Amino acid sequence: MMITQYDTYLPIGGNCIPAYYLKKYGLRTEAYPLDWMVFDAHTFIHLFQTGFSDFFSSIAEEKSIEANTCRSIRDIVNGILSLHHFPKDREIAEMLKVFHRKMRRRYLRLHNRLMNSSSLLMLGYRQDTEEQVINTLLEFAAIYPHLSSHLINVSDTPRMASSDLRQKHYDLNDRLTVTCCYFNNSYDTENQKKLGLWGNEALWHHVLD
Repeated sequence: MMITQYDTYLPIGGNCIPAYYLKKYGLRTEAYPLDWMVFDAHTFIHLFQTGFSDFFSSIAEEKSIEANTCRSIRDIVNGILSLHHFPKDREIAEMLKVFHRKMRRRYLRLHNRLMNSSSLLMLGYRQDTEEQVINTLLEFAAIYPHLSSHLINVSDTPRMASSDLRQKHYDLNDRLTVTCCYFNNSYDTENQKKLGLWGNEALWHHVLD
């Protein structure tokens, strides 16, 4: 039985893995502005504090893998990296206008959804300390104080056996909870090989079970 008791499910980076797993298990049913991007927790909070007002307001193209069909575009102000939104066969200036309109719609839709929700599950994949994870939730709760929110953060822990999972849970108050999960998301220790793009799928499933 998957987690189903929340009104809204929000991937919070630092890369596209949380968005992938929430979609895979049918928990993310619409697109949000930070899906499939690389960003840190400070940027995540800043964007919601400012209503995404400076989101990709100044950009630069970075070197991308030749086989990729999209450019690597950096939000200079916020440090966000977009890997999937700027096709190489389209002009950047042309696509930036489309991108801004699309992401503004996504932000407003998400903001309205959060305002009309009573409960929220946030899923992150970061190497942040437990204190940093807790602070991320507290800062987000200050923006949406009406929500009962649970933040699950997964940290890649390569020294662990790929079948092992360690979790630490924090009840911050009667509305805010945090679960920090640690497992090897990069290497299959049993079969002695690197894991694929989406990491340790069995333990991601367990985390969301």
